[in-house]
Amino acid sequence: AFISYRQVCNSKFAERLYERLELIFLSGKQPLHVFLDRMGLEAGRRFDRDFCTALSHSSVALPLISAQALEKMKGLGQQDEVDYVLLEWILMLALVESGRLARIYPLVLGDGWANDREEATKCEDWFKALSQFVENELPDVVSCKTYNELDDFLVKELKLPKAKRHTVQQVVNTLLRSNGLDCINTRRDNFDVFQSYAESVREVVEGVAASGQSLQQATSGVDVRPSSSRQQPTAAKDFPNLRAWFAQMEVSEYADILIDNGYDSFKVLATLDDKILREVGVKKPGHRAKILLATAGLKT
Repeated sequence: AFISYRQVCNSKFAERLYERLELIFLSGKQPLHVFLDRMGLEAGRRFDRDFCTALSHSSVALPLISAQALEKMKGLGQQDEVDYVLLEWILMLALVESGRLARIYPLVLGDGWANDREEATKCEDWFKALSQFVENELPDVVSCKTYNELDDFLVKELKLPKAKRHTVQQVVNTLLRSNGLDCINTRRDNFDVFQSYAESVREVVEGVAASGQSLQQATSGVDVRPSSSRQQPTAAKDFPNLRAWFAQMEVSEYADILIDNGYDSFKVLATLDDKILREVGVKKPGHRAKILLATAGLKT
């Protein structure tokens, strides 16, 4: 699952949701793998390419939508610029259309979840107010710079056609019409609230798996194209040594750490699980998912 949010206003909510989701186990005792940019992006790399890649490898997207998150988009009508939250949301829609993303599950946040609020406030008509904000304040124009940035990724990295153009207002309205979760104002320190949000996400992910994808596809951040169009993990017998296998599976950066910890044969690599990867120091959930996907071919 991929969490998309505006850092300046909703990072606290995103981090608390991430913490709860990291504790979730699905049917079959598999962990729910979650991408949050603060945990998943590497220093010294293009952050825009990396978060786009992470989203394209996910099966469920979780956009956090709030009035504060939308506030910055108001200015796109006067001065166009790349808005990276908008870019993520447009990419979600493009990936759903291409069949690479199974579900968009918006979490619509009340004003009380903003970073600068110490205590949530009561607002009975917050969703109505948010809808009116979208209709009255968001520009009904296309952010060409955002789309140009996205198209560069779609065409060069995913070999997909350019995304269909929609106005800022149309993109947000499309997400708001999706069947998501309303996170109304409540006490910010309520553990049970975040646990219930995490359980709702778990149900969505398991629903995706039940609809025809394998559970590993629904949780590990691999693409959701039909199996005939995906490259399957290559068997160990096709490689002269471990390092050649690591390179082909695109996890060569973890070759040393795994070999040094005793995972120095194909037979032993096949025993890896999420807990072991955490223990040997693979901290980022997306990287653990990538390794587990690669080692799945060794078990057959």
